[in-house]
Amino acid sequence: MDGIACLLNSNTPDDLSNNEEFQELLNDYFFTSEEQTDNSESVNFETDLGEEDSLSDVTDSGASLTKPSDVNTRPVVDIGDEEDGVEECGIFSDDQGDIMEAIKLDFVSEDEVVERAKIEKFSCSCSYSGGKPCSTQFGTEDFNRRRMAMSELADRDVKDMLLLGVIQSHITLTEDTCRKKQKKTARVRPRTSYYIEGKRICRTTFRFMFAVGQDHLSKLIKHYQQNGLSPQTRKYPGRKNNRHALSFETVQRVVSYVTNYAEEHAFVLPGRVPGYHRSNIALLLPSSDTKTSVWRKYVAAMEVEGQRPVQASTFRKLWLSLLPHVVVARPMTDLCWTCQSNNSLILRSVNTTEEEKSAKLVAQEAHLVRATAQRSHLKECVAASKRAIGDRKLGPNPPLSADISMHYSFDFAQQIHYPADPQQAGPIYFLTPRKCGLFGVCCEAIPQQVNYLLDECVTIKKGSDCIVSFLHHFFTTYGLGETRVDLHCDNCSGQNKNRFMLWYLAWRTMTGRHQTVTLNFLLTGHTKFSPDWCFGLIKKCYRRTMVSSLAEVAQVVSDSSVKGINIPQLVGTEDGDILVEQFDWQAFLSPYFIPLKNIKQYHHFRFDAASPGIVFYREFADSPEQSFQLSRAEPPMDPPRPVTPPGMSVARQKYLFDKIRPFCKPGVRDLVCPAPQPELQGQ
Repeated sequence: MDGIACLLNSNTPDDLSNNEEFQELLNDYFFTSEEQTDNSESVNFETDLGEEDSLSDVTDSGASLTKPSDVNTRPVVDIGDEEDGVEECGIFSDDQGDIMEAIKLDFVSEDEVVERAKIEKFSCSCSYSGGKPCSTQFGTEDFNRRRMAMSELADRDVKDMLLLGVIQSHITLTEDTCRKKQKKTARVRPRTSYYIEGKRICRTTFRFMFAVGQDHLSKLIKHYQQNGLSPQTRKYPGRKNNRHALSFETVQRVVSYVTNYAEEHAFVLPGRVPGYHRSNIALLLPSSDTKTSVWRKYVAAMEVEGQRPVQASTFRKLWLSLLPHVVVARPMTDLCWTCQSNNSLILRSVNTTEEEKSAKLVAQEAHLVRATAQRSHLKECVAASKRAIGDRKLGPNPPLSADISMHYSFDFAQQIHYPADPQQAGPIYFLTPRKCGLFGVCCEAIPQQVNYLLDECVTIKKGSDCIVSFLHHFFTTYGLGETRVDLHCDNCSGQNKNRFMLWYLAWRTMTGRHQTVTLNFLLTGHTKFSPDWCFGLIKKCYRRTMVSSLAEVAQVVSDSSVKGINIPQLVGTEDGDILVEQFDWQAFLSPYFIPLKNIKQYHHFRFDAASPGIVFYREFADSPEQSFQLSRAEPPMDPPRPVTPPGMSVARQKYLFDKIRPFCKPGVRDLVCPAPQPELQGQ
């Protein structure tokens, strides 16, 4: 072990010798737990260190080591007065550096200039070279060459074996100490001498030349004493050195169990499984199962077999990484009834013949192919509109002002209520706040969606008249002036798929508002499209925001997207002012058109100004087109007169005033929940 003199110069100031923190640094660096003897014995440096690490080498500069009275503490370094001006271990009398400067000598600097300066300053305190420090036997290039060679050894094991080879050459492991003038005693520590090219050097110079730390060199000597010239066994992290690591057989049992369980309980579905973006799902477990419940059954099976089971978290990780095609069905709503019926037949076909199973799978696959074709038609329309949009923005624009084809999708969302609070009070859960309908028309090419906020006091009825009125307002106020328009919506017969919608679109082409209009319907149960995405953004923001008025609902719509995707459009205010006019289109168009029979079985309708009053219809996108004469007379050019909403009933006003008013913000209570006034009914 190096002495304290290897780190202190002869002119160490008094304040440093009295510094407790400095004392602790010295003790931590030089006296590790592995180098201490049993606490019940004193430290015999003459015996423990041997001749090369003797006390004379340790105390050349006047520093002494005293054993503390408490045997359970480390030795205390007592720094005495130093006056001889001896340079020790690279820290000189004219450089009162930090103790870390000495520690840094063990490491090779990446900066060549710094490294050479470190070598030039280095000097040990021994007298092995004819009364001079042994470091004077080597030049700067010798030190630099060896230190750089050690630093280039990237493999730590190779470096350790090299050092062990040097240690083996001059280490004494006899049972007794070898002393000429004193009585032999039992050896406590090995005696180690250090030689380079036949030149004897001290431990300090050896450590500096081979760039090895104090603790590491001591550990290597201890390792050689116990194991001889052999590589050190290191405990690296990882599976190989982890006694809790899973064996291949354990992982194989998990995979086999899940596979067998899926073959017995899961059912196979052709195509993409609803609710999952991945297309590699082959086995679908019932939604009543969970991975934890399957794990419990697995643990019970392993206990019966007398095998080691894995924990639940490991079981789920192995399932996810090794069996991603086996999933648990998610509870969902508004699914396709045809898909559900076919899936139920497939699920119950465990004991049926292969021919019957194949027929059911073929029927389901054909249905999915049809749904995919309908979805592809929607994507083609959207792609064509994106190519034609350019830098155009939502209107108003005059009809037929842009010779382009544009695509719009529209749908009604589930109504929302206000006042609403994310921190919902208990009593309002059982009440019905003021209602607000939400209807959206989405232009995917921009993309932006106009959201009509329909307060219950300005609602006429949620039917074809309401939908057609909002579409008419959208084309007039927000339309791009396109000559051809493609519309997509769901299959709701009460709102979209009815005779009045067809009559209105025929009226638009007959009155010169569009040259060509197509109305397209997605398959029932496969109707997720752009408006649902925009509604989802609104609902997500709505659930996190406190709203007490219609204006705050409109602000939620605006704030639902940072890019301005959702645009709010109030149909009316809380006090009954009309902002978007609604019309009785049914009564207006009935004298001029006749209905198309079996309208529900068709999914594509087309109207053209070149064939006024005629509807071209197809069952599916790839079906042959047929035509039918809708008009029986020339309709008027102008739309009908607006309809006045009936307003809220007195009972509803009283309910809001008595039950909902306390939950509103003080500033909007008279606006949202005013005192009942019969004259506001509009009767």
